Amino acid sequence: MFFFFQSYILSLNLQDVFFTVHITTKGKINHMIKIYGVNDELLTVEENEITTQDIECNHRDVRFYLDDGTTILFQYSVKRNKVWTATIEEEGYGEYDFEEYEEGNEIKSDIIEIDAELLDYELVD
Repeated sequence: MFFFFQSYILSLNLQDVFFTVHITTKGKINHMIKIYGVNDELLTVEENEITTQDIECNHRDVRFYLDDGTTILFQYSVKRNKVWTATIEEEGYGEYDFEEYEEGNEIKSDIIEIDAELLDYELVD
């Protein structure tokens, strides 16, 4: 997890009394990750729009564990036009966008973008 510090200098003039206040704030740098299926054998994880991991799963389900407590299961469905379906099994505190696959989309997968970091994943039989 990365943090940044941002500093502000505030100068006040109250009836010829000058003083300076130094304010420091601490905040988390966002790490948006995006998870989606590329084809029947490959899932991709991107962090801040850069591919960080390609997972070869060969039609197997994949469960992702994120640092905010979220657990996501991706399942490849031959019955559903060979589309990767995502299910949020445990919802953490990270904000997320969920885009469900619609007929005609270029990517044959649900897509999840979430403000969290990938801790681990497992192939599920």
